[in-house]
Amino acid sequence: MIAEGFLGTRADLLIDTIMIASGLIPLGMMFAIAFVSKGKIVWHKNLQILLLLLMTVVVMVLEVDIRLGDVTTRVHQSNYWGSAILAWVFGAHLFLALSTFFIWVWLVLKSSLRYPQPFEHFHHALWGRILFVDLVLTLITGWVVYLLLFAL
Repeated sequence: MIAEGFLGTRADLLIDTIMIASGLIPLGMMFAIAFVSKGKIVWHKNLQILLLLLMTVVVMVLEVDIRLGDVTTRVHQSNYWGSAILAWVFGAHLFLALSTFFIWVWLVLKSSLRYPQPFEHFHHALWGRILFVDLVLTLITGWVVYLLLFAL
């Protein structure tokens, strides 16, 4: 059993840590974008790859905690367990999370394969903005799921 979390909810320490850490990913993306505006393309590329790897590891750790930890017992204590609102928000979160992952992987791979000249800057910037919005929406819906399952 993993220790109690530090956010004052039913979540365990690992889930609370993941919730805080995931909130830092958009900040990292903003740093990566700032690197481009300063001409530090290699830093931009490396930070994007690092952020993608970190987010992938975070999701994998969360999945392990859900499967092997006592998360199931904790979520069953929620008043929203089995509700339509939880199903809707979780469905939206899952859709956004998958689209974020696939867009991010595609953008990193396509850009890395064409490095040092990524595909047309306009398209790269456009997909980068779409990715950023998708990521933020993924995090917001993830936090709503967290609130519904562990705080309310």
